[in-house]
Amino acid sequence: MSAKSMFSTTIAAAAFALTSLTAGPAPARADWEGVELDHNGSTVTFTASRGTIVYSWVKPSLRGTIAEGDVLFRGKIDMTQGKISGTAYVFKRGCAPAPYAVTSVKTQLGNVKLVGAAPVRDPKSCAIIGSSLSSKNAVLEFTENGDI
Repeated sequence: MSAKSMFSTTIAAAAFALTSLTAGPAPARADWEGVELDHNGSTVTFTASRGTIVYSWVKPSLRGTIAEGDVLFRGKIDMTQGKISGTAYVFKRGCAPAPYAVTSVKTQLGNVKLVGAAPVRDPKSCAIIGSSLSSKNAVLEFTENGDI
């Protein structure tokens, strides 16, 4: 990609980011195809047409527990209405991902927050012993450049 092309892409992205910070409807669904955002130091990709949020780059401390391509969320990503709802997953090394219902409380391109009562596992096994809105997994935040 040429420097001119990169500059044009950067300017277009910055202009879109500024317009998405204003009140009003969320961006159209097409704007969420392939959008990459930070999630706790890893990179995830939103694909509205498939209704998925997938890990595209996993930070080193989570490798072995989470792999690139693992699904973090599956459900409905309807950015024309500014709503996301579906099933998120909690990961623990050696255990199957544990599903839980989440819904959006904030949906702006570059800043998304999903909330739901996350599964709580027995510290010595994969058993789910409850769920909690105060769990560190109860709030999933997705931001540009890791900013919250």
